[in-house]
Amino acid sequence: NGMIKKKKAPKDLTEISKIIAPLIDKTANDIFRTHCKVLLEKPITYIVPAIWGRDVNGNLSLTQAKINDKVVPVMEKILRLFEFKNSKGKQEFALEYLLRGLFVAKITFMIELMKNIDSKAIAAEKASHEILSKARPIGNA
Repeated sequence: NGMIKKKKAPKDLTEISKIIAPLIDKTANDIFRTHCKVLLEKPITYIVPAIWGRDVNGNLSLTQAKINDKVVPVMEKILRLFEFKNSKGKQEFALEYLLRGLFVAKITFMIELMKNIDSKAIAAEKASHEILSKARPIGNA
């Protein structure tokens, strides 16, 4: 219904994704690196209000607010690339919804991956400790 300005199609149809993908990846990675300790300690759902900027109780933690402060400018930059005619129209909201969902998915993947790596490392360390504690020297030096 004319919510997006009509303009010539770019020569490279992947042009916008070449801009958006690195922005999202860098931001998600920065968020995870900066707040890794807290994100690993909290329930996996902790990231959702941080990305959306609001909680059902209305209050974000300091960490969630800091995460949201990193997400908002990136979201605004990406949304500007699409040159929507009507601010906060259906298409803009749909894109924002998808982008925030992508942030949540990327960061929750990193959290779960790190938890999995940590649990495997702990199990391996425990197993090697048990093996070493039962080991007996053989022979004489």
